[in-house]
Amino acid sequence: PSLSSAFSNLGISQPRALSLKTVERLTKTRSTVRLALTRLRPRKDLPPLPRPLTEEDVLGAIETKTLEPDLLEVSVRFPEPRWAAAIANAIADALAQRLKDATTDDAIRKRRYLERHLQSLQQKLEDLDSQIALTKKRLGFTDVLKETEALVKSYYDAELQRVALQAQLQSTTAHCYRLRQQLIREQPLISVEVLRQDPTVQEMRKQLAALEIQRADYLARYTPEHTALQQLNATIKELRQNIAQRARQLVRESEVVPNPAYQILWEKWAEAESQRFATEARLQGLDHLVSLLRQRLANLPDSQRQFAALMRHQQMAEQVYADLLVQLEVARIQEETSTPLVVVADYAVPPKSPVSPRRLLTLCFAALLGTIVGVLLTFASHSFAPKVYDPEEVRQILSSLPTVTLPAVRSPSDFFAWINSRDPAAEAIRLLRTNLQLAQDDQKPLRCLLVTSPNHGEGKTFVATALATTFAQAGHNTILVSGADDEGQPHPLLGIAPDTRAAQLPVVPTNIRRLQWLAVTDNSVDAAERFLSAVKQAKERADIVVIDAPPVLSVADTSLLIPLTEGVIVVAEAGRTRKAELQKAKEQIQLAKGRIVAVVLNKAT
Repeated sequence: PSLSSAFSNLGISQPRALSLKTVERLTKTRSTVRLALTRLRPRKDLPPLPRPLTEEDVLGAIETKTLEPDLLEVSVRFPEPRWAAAIANAIADALAQRLKDATTDDAIRKRRYLERHLQSLQQKLEDLDSQIALTKKRLGFTDVLKETEALVKSYYDAELQRVALQAQLQSTTAHCYRLRQQLIREQPLISVEVLRQDPTVQEMRKQLAALEIQRADYLARYTPEHTALQQLNATIKELRQNIAQRARQLVRESEVVPNPAYQILWEKWAEAESQRFATEARLQGLDHLVSLLRQRLANLPDSQRQFAALMRHQQMAEQVYADLLVQLEVARIQEETSTPLVVVADYAVPPKSPVSPRRLLTLCFAALLGTIVGVLLTFASHSFAPKVYDPEEVRQILSSLPTVTLPAVRSPSDFFAWINSRDPAAEAIRLLRTNLQLAQDDQKPLRCLLVTSPNHGEGKTFVATALATTFAQAGHNTILVSGADDEGQPHPLLGIAPDTRAAQLPVVPTNIRRLQWLAVTDNSVDAAERFLSAVKQAKERADIVVIDAPPVLSVADTSLLIPLTEGVIVVAEAGRTRKAELQKAKEQIQLAKGRIVAVVLNKAT
């Protein structure tokens, strides 16, 4: 049958948040097609079809093409021209609506979280007000002493200024160090070439002056026609000609002059050092002031000191409450004015003529295909292999990310002895830790890492545990966060059980110094919220947090954890993980606004 093509265009309004390739993939998903069909079924202005339109029909008719870095063309081939245009427009509207709903849902979740947090903080403020009122009543005075109130406020302000000065001193010290290193690399004096007059000209001018004096003496003694006077005039004329000739010639000489770059760096360094000394002096003064205020607070009577502590807690809670109110207002504005990630740039119109079949083109294509099919069959077994086998294939799928190959390792009976050995797999884990430390920058250090994989059983728990151990051995306070099916289930490698009696954060120490384990039961209804809360508390207590997360394609909660991290490590198993699964895992991580910092190819030969 003849086919007609209709075209609609999608524009990416925020290319940094969503890549064009991801939009192209989302266009051909069943979720988008299903939403498009719900828009098409109620329409009565389209001609009837021989049978109902299915998802497979639409998926087979869709094609995408990149027109510009931020523009995607969606083409639909269908026998009926009006249906082709309707399907293309429905696909474009469905994808735009789907991404808009996802963005709105994120903003709504953030707003609801802030509202819940504000309610709990408001209750805390009310409790503090009640405690302050009871303390006033118990102590027998109706208002806090002015001295105590002023003392508490002065101590609070001094602490804030001291923290700010400490940060300023660190920044200034680092700036002085960088300028000093630049001064060391620069030379204070440099040699330059200058053009000067020939020094013999000065001597010749002195000779000319002496001859002029002698000529004046001769004029007083002889007549102008005298032989001696004539010879002297000829000598003076010749000397003047030589002076005029040599005066036009310049001599190139080397001269040592001060280096202007060194002078500028020296002035900047002196200014930075002066600022650092001034900051240190101010910080010393504030330290002395804080010490005096602490001593005065300690000398207060117990009743006033208790009241002062309540006042400090109330001030801090009010400050946090004010900050949360600002964040809530920002979240509400974002919810109301959120910019859609994808917009429909152009709607399709019914085509006037079909695009296929083209018999001549079909015959030419068949002839060409017949000539090259033999060559393609030679490479088919490897080119169309659905699984990844080597690091190069992983780099092609994940856009040349750093890849660490991990040899096959039997489950070690003594994990701690193995991690301290020179086994190639243990060295590979240490290499991964080194690569992560080199890849981070001062503005955004990698303090929280999430280890995941496309499917179960690909070695993510082994990699996460070994990586957390190497960070702890490097001197970082590290917490390994992982999920457990049953409460009290021991860790498969560390050989320790979680603390089920802990009231707050059930962190368990291990046999490795600076390494702790935090287990979160993930079979409950509120598993996602518990996991999120555990990760946030772990980030406050440790230098490095390594999350042993569930597979990103199997468990939706993993996508909720990704925004809390600075980097995601993807684990794939050679000969088992499929390329399509690895690609979907990458897209899911990008959709959750995560950044893949490394890939581990497990059981690589």
